Amino acid sequence: MRSLLNKLLAMISPSPGRGAGTASPVERTFLTAFGKHPGWADHIADFALPTDRLSMIYKALYTDGIRGNIDSGAWTRLSDDRKLPGFDHVFVWRFAHETIVGMIWPSSDQVGRSEYPMIACAQVEEFPSTERLRNVVGVLSDIRGQCTSTTSADAVRNIIGHGQARLRSAAGEFESGTPTEPDPLATLAACPAMGPELRGLRFVLYQIEREMGLYRSKPGQDGAAFTKTITARPQQFRAPACADSQAEAASLWIRFMLTQVDRRTAILALVPAGCPWIDVLVGWPGITQLFCMRASPKQIPPTTEIPYEPPAEFNQRMDQLLAPFARS
Repeated sequence: MRSLLNKLLAMISPSPGRGAGTASPVERTFLTAFGKHPGWADHIADFALPTDRLSMIYKALYTDGIRGNIDSGAWTRLSDDRKLPGFDHVFVWRFAHETIVGMIWPSSDQVGRSEYPMIACAQVEEFPSTERLRNVVGVLSDIRGQCTSTTSADAVRNIIGHGQARLRSAAGEFESGTPTEPDPLATLAACPAMGPELRGLRFVLYQIEREMGLYRSKPGQDGAAFTKTITARPQQFRAPACADSQAEAASLWIRFMLTQVDRRTAILALVPAGCPWIDVLVGWPGITQLFCMRASPKQIPPTTEIPYEPPAEFNQRMDQLLAPFARS
């Protein structure tokens, strides 16, 4: 089991990839796949995990998170109205120097066992623009379509190889600069799902302030001090997606969280297809936090809908912060 120190370092460590050095964004782009597919008798074991970060994602997301919740029966015990029917997600996991973009979809092995999904994961440079994220998710969507239309392991190997070539080719196109992104707070404030007087956004900001104080930057704090300050306890919330696509929702909420927590903090956005919400996880999540992947809003209601009243002092500060975005 990873030690506490390694968990802390995982939140902030550069981990640009084995031997990455001063490699270009094209060379720092990787693609891998794991999970279940009819071309294999059991879990896919063919594809390399070419970077330390992808190895960590495989363990945290698949071995610990998905397998842990399956083996424990946590999802099985949910009634149908409290459980999503299956895996169908885009996730974006932003770290200090790289981002993992993935797609999760229902699948099975040669025997027909369908408890586990198939996952395609791309590692890209820094935190990409929304435009770049849309491009990566588009490639992953094509990979999903191709993989689900074949039962051949050899075909899947070719699909993943071609997919990485496409991602690397596109990385060169986005190398010249990042377009200006809209203010995430303004975008969220304009979202009708935030409710009257932006109460939903106030609830999110209150939870961040109340539960995520240790993840916020401190004046003059260096990396060593940050490592000592952060606890291993992750935090999470569910909120309206406030975007037209999964890629746009993930980009919006991660950009918003980067205005709220230290930029060295790991931030994971999980966006289920066809659902109006997003799960945002801060820190290094464990089995309990990743339970949200299959939980419906009846099991985990959005933070924006939890009926409580923040303190008056907090509301006064929010009145000032959100005044420019007040709706007439």
